[in-house]
Amino acid sequence: MRRFLVVLLCVSVVTNLVLGGFLIWDRGFANTTNPTLNEEALQAQIEQMEATIAALEQQRADLLHRLRSESEPVLTPPSAPATEPGPDETVYNWYFVRNQEHRPPSTDARYVAMLEGHGHYLGSTDQKAIYLTFDAGYENGLTAGILDTLRDNGVPAAFFLTGGYVQQNQELVTRMAREGHVLGNHSMDHPSMPKISNEKIRTEITGVHQLVKNLTGEEMRHFRPPYGQLNGRVLELASQLGYTTVFWSMAYRDWEVDNQPGAEVAYRHVLDNVHNGAVILLHNVSSSNAEALDRIIKDLKAQGYRFAGLDDVR
Repeated sequence: MRRFLVVLLCVSVVTNLVLGGFLIWDRGFANTTNPTLNEEALQAQIEQMEATIAALEQQRADLLHRLRSESEPVLTPPSAPATEPGPDETVYNWYFVRNQEHRPPSTDARYVAMLEGHGHYLGSTDQKAIYLTFDAGYENGLTAGILDTLRDNGVPAAFFLTGGYVQQNQELVTRMAREGHVLGNHSMDHPSMPKISNEKIRTEITGVHQLVKNLTGEEMRHFRPPYGQLNGRVLELASQLGYTTVFWSMAYRDWEVDNQPGAEVAYRHVLDNVHNGAVILLHNVSSSNAEALDRIIKDLKAQGYRFAGLDDVR
């Protein structure tokens, strides 16, 4: 169609020029070689030819308009809004079952089914890859040292941040982004997500997203529900917002700052339970984790494990 329009445009231009030239010639010829030609007939002929030229000019303009329209990008209408999940306040608490053979742990089959297409709790289990993640709800003076250890060992991690953490620790969050760590979304106010409305779930997620984007320019893509509480509605809404929901296959009670088990317990927990594709959950407020982290990283590397980023999980 585009080629046809171009041809028509060229023909109209040529025709226009020929007719214009003929009109000029005809006027001169009539005035010089045929003085006896009826003036009224001559004038009528001229007017007819001028009308023809005007029509051709309009045709040319129409063809040009169509040609330009075909060259412009086609705008597709916005897609239909995603289906609104129905009300569901059922609360499922994430859990896993350890083993002593360094195999990936099991969990409730219902949770695995709910995660299908929405998230994961394991990385690739056919290789010795580890995914190190920290939940950061508030600061306890340890995160800078954790970042130093990660930097010195060349290890990427993911930090799941609450809105309050981002607002109160902008330098640390900026450093996380600058040093190549994944910035994960842990909600604005750390509520039980299954217990709140669809609109509130969206606000909890998008609030942190916008804070981090304004601060670092990064678009967050990974979500971890507070308390590990989930249901299908939460997973679906997070997915609609462009998020992958990330749980974990290794964790221990490390978040009680006044009841820390010590560096040796933290170290033994990781080394005794590590497995291919492990998503390790630690808390940034734990002094036990901060003290054991360098030894954990070095000894796992010595065993042939590599530390990967959550963006590598497919």
